[in-house]
Amino acid sequence: MTVNTPTTACIVCSDRKQKRVNKLVRLLQNKFSKIYVISSDRGQPKAYTTQNPEGKKIPRKELPKKVAVAFIHASDAPALWQGRDMNADHIFKFSTDGNPPVTNGELPINRKNYPDDFGITDEDIDQVINYINHPSSQPLPDMCKPAKFDWCELGQKAIINLLDKQEERSRIFYFLRLEN
Repeated sequence: MTVNTPTTACIVCSDRKQKRVNKLVRLLQNKFSKIYVISSDRGQPKAYTTQNPEGKKIPRKELPKKVAVAFIHASDAPALWQGRDMNADHIFKFSTDGNPPVTNGELPINRKNYPDDFGITDEDIDQVINYINHPSSQPLPDMCKPAKFDWCELGQKAIINLLDKQEERSRIFYFLRLEN
């Protein structure tokens, strides 16, 4: 999909092992000319560009005053984003469980996004870019809409859970019989 490319993005997330941040950076790298990552209130931010695809630490004073879009982990917003001399034209909030609290003007990312259960896709980012470029004519990106439940998957999980409980109960009764 060919899209007009907004110039800058920022990821705000203090993910200790940086797995989630790295996945987001990879999704954004071919779509934005510069990506900033703020992962600590003490450490240096990083900037990713085509010249520095692995990222380069930069002084805080080199962060721009404004970016086209920010992807902010909801629990990190108070410490790492709010009160900064930095703003974004569009803010997308995410949380591990995919149910982030949002305030005026922010959009939720209703996808699980912990590293092993990372639900944000390349197509989602294309939709974000289309939305950013044409907010009045583009629908909200799919990742901002409430998640659809897979009733078959929920049913399978319930059955497995029930079988696990029955198996556990059988083991307990087996050990109780051995003790008598």
